Amino acid sequence: MIPIGEKRLFLLDIDGTICVGNRLIPGADRFLNGLSEYGGDYVFITNNTTMSVADYRKKFAKLGIPTTRENFLTASVATAHYLKQKYGSRPVYVLGTDSLIRELESFGVCTTHDPEKEGIACVLASYDNELTYQKLTDICRLLTERPELDYAATNPDYVCPIEFGYVPDCGSICEMIGHAIQRMPTYIGKPGIRMVEMALDMTGRTRDEAVLVGDRLYTDIACANMAGISAALVLSGESTREEMQNSQYLVEYMYPSVKEMYSEWVYGRKKEMFLKFRNGYGFGTKKTERRILRGEPFSEGVLHFLLRKRILSGYGVKAWDGIEKACQKREFPYIMIQTIIGK
Repeated sequence: MIPIGEKRLFLLDIDGTICVGNRLIPGADRFLNGLSEYGGDYVFITNNTTMSVADYRKKFAKLGIPTTRENFLTASVATAHYLKQKYGSRPVYVLGTDSLIRELESFGVCTTHDPEKEGIACVLASYDNELTYQKLTDICRLLTERPELDYAATNPDYVCPIEFGYVPDCGSICEMIGHAIQRMPTYIGKPGIRMVEMALDMTGRTRDEAVLVGDRLYTDIACANMAGISAALVLSGESTREEMQNSQYLVEYMYPSVKEMYSEWVYGRKKEMFLKFRNGYGFGTKKTERRILRGEPFSEGVLHFLLRKRILSGYGVKAWDGIEKACQKREFPYIMIQTIIGK
């Protein structure tokens, strides 16, 4: 098993992994804000279709987490790509939230909530927080009277975690419809691998560098297994240790939450950096290694002890002066090592 410290790309579920409702799970802020300091990237890959990417960016900004559009791949976005590629400008009947419909239309998908509309090519089901019996009746009638229509759904999740517990998600709605019409949809989100492939293409990272982190076995962990990347289960959401031990899925890492995962990852990154530093410059000591792994900045004394002779002989006085100035700003070892090694 590859140590977690060697991973560079974290593909993150949101609900139950990073957030519960509008509250960050303890330690998630430090994890998200600290990844780049040690050479890590992250992309959220979430089955939640109740919010657009713009909505998510606003949500995380309020929580103190600055993000870009490139940090998000939602089941809505993956579904939009799928529908646009397969059906072009043909209408798609949508049972879902207004936010989902806006997201689909922003990618050029032609949507309708009128079951009588001419030319409907596909029926799409999703989570709907304004679900009514009339909507259920319309979608059942449409799929019964027109069995030739394609039937898709954004995600198979049975429940969605919120502050007080759980509410039914898209998978539960589709099960209810399925009992009525004896048909199940093609699911687009996790455990399908579309979002993983999009994230790898977008970041340029390899499968070996990636790990998918989530709280749900049958979507998050199953997706990682199907995509051929590492899987990390956090116990801050739906799944339990006992369920993991009795499941069919391969879980390479397991943590109480992302807080503990981040601590182990940072330790691994610091250790790797120290070894590169020691092998490249030959000044490593056990005492210095402990200081680096604790995250202490290079003090002037440590710099003189470790680097002065090497830097002066190899790079000259100008390079040494630059390092001392950086040291006075109390920058972290990673930045120093990057500067010295030229990475």
